[in-house]
Amino acid sequence: MTIRALLLDGDGVCQHAPFGWTAGVLRRTGARDWAEIATIEGPLMVGGDVASRYETGFPNRTVEVSEILDYWNLTVVDAAALELIDRVRERGVSVHLASNQQPVRAAAMRDLPYRAHLDGFFFSCDLGLAKPDPEFFRTIVARLGCGPAETLFVDDIAANVEGARAAGLVAEQLQQDHAAPGLAKILRTHGLIA
Repeated sequence: MTIRALLLDGDGVCQHAPFGWTAGVLRRTGARDWAEIATIEGPLMVGGDVASRYETGFPNRTVEVSEILDYWNLTVVDAAALELIDRVRERGVSVHLASNQQPVRAAAMRDLPYRAHLDGFFFSCDLGLAKPDPEFFRTIVARLGCGPAETLFVDDIAANVEGARAAGLVAEQLQQDHAAPGLAKILRTHGLIA
């Protein structure tokens, strides 16, 4: 079956954090480890008041919540991935981000240099559903108006790929250290670029 829509994860596929970002988040929030961060951040993936949650959830923070939020939004968009997206769109395939994000970061990502390269965004906080829930993917496919088997999803997290496959999508895992060359290989395998 022909692929009509491409869904791409944000972090680890189209973008990454600046060097040292994780340590910077831990230092600013006062969290002991990433598991503590996930406890606060995880529920926000389906929406909620981020500032209030950070205010109460990070009592040992070393900076104001506004500075944590500003730092959290630091993101490097992969220019090579954008070039690949443009090539896919030239073939008439729609391309969308499909990403688990809390509301503040989703808003910040809409302002990154994606608009000229994507057909749209599907953020978990807007859908009220998060990956790897197969319903996340079913909801997106229904909104796109194409069949699951006509939709390719690429993510760097295996559980998310399995969730997409459970919803009937064609799904591929991008190894975290493969970046744009790995994405190009996946797109080439599915006939989306030459």
